[in-house]
Amino acid sequence: MIGQRKLHLITACLGGILMLSGCQTTGSSGTAANAALPPGTQSATPASEVPANHARFAGIWHGAWGGSLDSKLAVTRVEADGTVDAIYAWGESPGQFEGGYSIARGKIAGNRLTLEPIGSGANISYEMQSNGSLHGLYVRGNSRATGVFVKTGSPGT
Repeated sequence: MIGQRKLHLITACLGGILMLSGCQTTGSSGTAANAALPPGTQSATPASEVPANHARFAGIWHGAWGGSLDSKLAVTRVEADGTVDAIYAWGESPGQFEGGYSIARGKIAGNRLTLEPIGSGANISYEMQSNGSLHGLYVRGNSRATGVFVKTGSPGT
């Protein structure tokens, strides 16, 4: 796990990086620096009592903040009341910060999943779109970034 101090630094740097537009996030080899979830990350199939509008959030989602910073969201557990367990991962930004992940809790209300603040207070939410994608919003202080996330792994995978 990432130490609290390092996570704070990563979150602080993320705000500035997210505001850059048109930049390609690359690793030392020049390839995309992908966000990595912990090995073995899976999403549990929601129980039958979980409403369909909550269950549809379960799974692994992939997108990019500002079109450049790779990110993943694994909604690993969904409860009937909309409470979720999740893992939020971000890619490396060379010269700025390393990629990493954070264990998160969240809550679904209507079409929106809102994670509890991570790191130094970043607020992240995802709104389900009619096409089944998520529209993500990252807010930390005056920094804001958006991204589109598509499901790449269904519950049980």
